[in-house]
Amino acid sequence: MLKNELKKIFNLDGYILDKVEEKNNEILLYCHIQKKSMKYKSETSKNINTTRTRKIAHSIFETKKVFIIIKQRRFYFSKYRKILWESLPQVKKKQQTTLTFKKTLC
Repeated sequence: MLKNELKKIFNLDGYILDKVEEKNNEILLYCHIQKKSMKYKSETSKNINTTRTRKIAHSIFETKKVFIIIKQRRFYFSKYRKILWESLPQVKKKQQTTLTFKKTLC
């Protein structure tokens, strides 16, 4: 399947799909965000302090759980001496699931 079709099927608004893997009872969608910088107040930063890989439950497809695997970046703002994690589409702060996952459960 084409990546654009998979993006529509799994409702990946705001993500760019890189790779799809299927393991035991899981489908893993490797994605990234297109943005290269982050803005805080009046400063725009491209300085990445750290990154972490997150595995976020996204939906259920044919009795298999679908997970988004994404590298989340933490930007440094020198003017304000502030370090902030970038926000992920469809994921609220400190949340382990996307909003799509909650819709499929209800």
